[in-house]
Amino acid sequence: MFAYAKAANVDEDGRLRVNDKEIDPAVQARVARLWDKVSSENIYELTAFASYKTEFLVCSDSKSRK
Repeated sequence: MFAYAKAANVDEDGRLRVNDKEIDPAVQARVARLWDKVSSENIYELTAFASYKTEFLVCSDSKSRK
């Protein structure tokens, strides 16, 4: 039934959760440590913003053009 998981990841209310990695406490702790350090000058070195731009924004843009 699911292409990349054995079962659906749902919360306590039965809602499908697709952001389980983003809300993981370890990920949130890393974000908190880096948040005040990121600037326009170092965003590409300290983050995955380049990947975000190519994987999400380009994909979203191409979908909106259809």
